[in-house]
This record gives sequence, structure tokens and C-alpha cells, in this order.
Amino acid sequence: MPGRPMVSPGRLYIDGGWRDGVAGERRAVIDPSTGKIVETVVDGGEADIDVAVTAARRAFDEGPWPRMSGRERARVLIRVAELVREHADELARLETLDVGKPITLSRVVDVNTVIEQYEYYAALAQTIDGSTRSISVPALAYTRREPIGVVGAITPFNFPLILSNSKIAPALAAGNTIVHKPAEDTPLSALRMAELFSAAGVPDGVLNVVTGGAVAGQALIRHPSVDKIAFTGSTPVGRSVASLAGEFLKPATIELGGKSAQLIFADADLDTAIGAAIQGFV
Repeated sequence: MPGRPMVSPGRLYIDGGWRDGVAGERRAVIDPSTGKIVETVVDGGEADIDVAVTAARRAFDEGPWPRMSGRERARVLIRVAELVREHADELARLETLDVGKPITLSRVVDVNTVIEQYEYYAALAQTIDGSTRSISVPALAYTRREPIGVVGAITPFNFPLILSNSKIAPALAAGNTIVHKPAEDTPLSALRMAELFSAAGVPDGVLNVVTGGAVAGQALIRHPSVDKIAFTGSTPVGRSVASLAGEFLKPATIELGGKSAQLIFADADLDTAIGAAIQGFV
């Protein structure tokens, strides 16, 4: 694999900039093909999650992103897709370095899928609308779709680019802000993507990345200012996530491995399933 891809400074990406963790703890990211350390990243904790959620909350309550039209957000998402295409080789090499998968797979499947995700949701962002209906009194009844707020996204190790952006893209399209906690073993593409989001015009605080393990994940689920959880991972951990979210009556979209995932898609084609995903973030 020629050349070394750009590796982030291994810091947290919060409110449009890099910052160190509150506790100063770090963890190693290992190249599976060599067993050597690629980088060390912040081992984020509850205090780091709080800083990130506070930034996301402020961006949602006071910032322009939720108040932009769907067409305006779509232009930014299209620019994200263009930047991913421009940096396709770099992102493929970074994903292979981090995950250990063949470089051809990273190029053909992972990066191309992310490009298509943003093109797809950019189109959907322009079609978010409500409905009107007749009722028995002389009044107008209508529905209006609005962003839910701050979304906590927790993603797994095996397809970091695809599975993180399958959550981030629809959440952004609907006007939400996000705190993303990538898998502790494979956080590098999430950190690089944070830079591309900023370059594409995503406002500060709309997308925040906190690296870390279970402590950070649980803090994100429990945080009172997080309005929704989107999780992909194992069935046992998914049960725990659902239980924690349920304690706070917090909506959660959970994609699990094994039979659970098979059941989700048993009666729906993939396009329908992807198209429906955006409704969970509105």
C-alpha cells in the first residue's frame, strides 16, 4: 500500500476545532496487519462527552444549521460527497490502515458507498415536508417535520466509514446536530471526516467527534441534552444501549448483528430501508 495516509492529530474534534481530553488519557490505535501502533487518540470520558454535547446543543439551539432550508443543507451535503470523492484514495488507505481490510475493498465499497450516501441524503433533504388533512371542525390540521435535536451516534469497528455516515448523513439532512463516538479500535476515518465536514461548510458544533470506549458511550446515552441515540453494534451491547435509553425515555435506533439485523431487512428492499432512515431523525 503505497504512501501513508494523513492521520489526524489524535485529539477530540469539538465545536469546529481540535482539543485535548479533560483527563489527559490516551489509547493506542493498532494496525491489524502489523500489530504496530498507528496513532494514539484521546480516551474520552464523561467530561469530554459533556463538552461535546454542550457544543452540539448550542449549535442546535442557536446556530444556523437547523434553521437552514433543506435545499441549503443539501448543497453542503453535496460538497461533502465531492470532498470524499476528491480524497477517495486517502480515505481508502486510512480505512485499510485502521481496519486491516484489503485496499481494493476500501476503495470500491467503503468510500464509494459514503459518496452515494451523501448524494442520496442531499436529495432527500430537499423533500422533507408535512401534510394537511380535513377535520371535523373549521380549522386547518397539518403536520410539520422538524429536527429532533442532538443525536448521539455510536458506531462499530468493522465498517467505520459506511456505518458512521449512515447515521450522520440522515441526521444532518434533517437539520440535527451530532456527537459521534466511533469504535475505540477504529476511530481514524471519523476524525478525518470531521475535517472534511468543516471544509464542506458544516457549521462549528454541528458535528463533534469524541473517541473513547464504553465510559464515553454510556455518558453519551445518559446525557440529558442528547435527544436521540443511533447505535450499531453487537446484540448484547445493543440490549444495554436500549435499556439505558429507555431509562430516560430517549428514542433509539439500534442496528444489531446476527439474526436481529436479518429480521430488520427481511421484508424490505435496501432502498426502502435507507430512504426510511431519514424519518427517524426528523
